[in-house]
Amino acid sequence: MVVFSTFQSHPNDPIYLIISGSLAKEVVPIIYEFSNLVQIFLFCGSVSAYSEWGMDYCDKMMIFDHGDDLLERLWNDLQNKLREYATLCLKRAEEYKQRALQYKKSCG
Repeated sequence: MVVFSTFQSHPNDPIYLIISGSLAKEVVPIIYEFSNLVQIFLFCGSVSAYSEWGMDYCDKMMIFDHGDDLLERLWNDLQNKLREYATLCLKRAEEYKQRALQYKKSCG
């Protein structure tokens, strides 16, 4: 299955998975333990049909029956991750700048 090979061929990349309810019960138990799985967005016709089953996966899975809600949550999650990454990049850039300034100082 393509889903499994994606996880294996991108072991260092964070993966957000949108999956249909019809595939979820087959796929989620198999991929759930992959370390690069960040979040599962299960899209289905009825949240109540999957809520009891989904409790075993609630720390990495959210269930949606409205596409707009799913997209809004995905957008917010990605936005937060990108902000965290940008903050880290800016911090590192400042550290490198300070190191570079130290090398510019005269030795004597």
